[in-house]
Amino acid sequence: MLSKSSDRMLLMVGFIVLFGILYFLRPVLLPFLISFVLAYLADPITDRLERMVKYRTLAVTFVFIILIFCIAALTAFMFPVLTEQINSAVSRLPNLVIWIHEKIGSHFDSVGLDADAIMSSDILNRSLLDNWSGIASSFQTVALKIANSSFALISTFFYLLLVPVVTFYLLRDWDKMLSKASDLIPSRIKPTFFSLMRKIDIVLSEFFRGQLAVIVCLILIYSLGLFFVGLELWFLAASLAGLFSFIPYVGFIVGILISLIAAIIQMAEPSIYLGIVLVFLIGQLLESIFLSPMLVGDRVGLHPVLIIFSVMAGGELFGFFGVLAAIPFAAIGLVLIRHLVENSKPENDV
Repeated sequence: MLSKSSDRMLLMVGFIVLFGILYFLRPVLLPFLISFVLAYLADPITDRLERMVKYRTLAVTFVFIILIFCIAALTAFMFPVLTEQINSAVSRLPNLVIWIHEKIGSHFDSVGLDADAIMSSDILNRSLLDNWSGIASSFQTVALKIANSSFALISTFFYLLLVPVVTFYLLRDWDKMLSKASDLIPSRIKPTFFSLMRKIDIVLSEFFRGQLAVIVCLILIYSLGLFFVGLELWFLAASLAGLFSFIPYVGFIVGILISLIAAIIQMAEPSIYLGIVLVFLIGQLLESIFLSPMLVGDRVGLHPVLIIFSVMAGGELFGFFGVLAAIPFAAIGLVLIRHLVENSKPENDV
């Protein structure tokens, strides 16, 4: 029988090997990560439906119908609003040039430079319009090169098709896969293994379901606040701020910056700038004091600095997959480290 130290060493070697496999397979991992998260989140609902309809496949089908309906409803609402706001932002970009000229031009005059000659809004606007066709042509050239790449098109289509297919099979066979995995675990370490899995399940469920609820709540709070403040690009700014909120303070900063730029483009009144700051301060306070403690809880236990480092390191090592997976993997690692520390005392010290 192996000792506890041997078990710990085997566990560490196993995770090092797993990390290496993930690193080399990182180009193809993203659709599987998305499918795994969707299946993990939908499994409790599927279990309840299965007890009602008695058939797992039928329950999964009902879950997929509900999911498709929700996605279609969100798309029907979000796409027209976002399209209108993006078009409005693009059409008002010259206002940003005017604002820069008014705010910075005086500094050129103070050092003896002719601001009108250097930063004339007419000249800048004309230059922007004259070169707009060249900029658009460059984007069109890039788009054509991507479109002409059959491999890129096939890969994109395959990824889009792969997510629902993999999610369906994962969700249908979720309990069977867990049972098969349980059979592979040696009986002598099963109690420890299942104890760790329960702790990891608590952490992941609180993170995924809680963080998703926090994102939705923040998007609603920011949307209502910015709408009543009078910001025309309220939904675009609120959506980006909410989506980035899983990284501490990043959503807050991104939201304020985008909202202030949107206010400048809108040529808004000074009161709107104050309103924007108040909306995001209130949203940040609600998230810190109420939303995150209630919806996410404190069992994840990741310090904000560790979260930021995990996201940056994950993005550097694994790209977009690493950004999405960084916090869950860091939370799992924290659970394992806590377990190793708790069981690291020599037997003679007990």
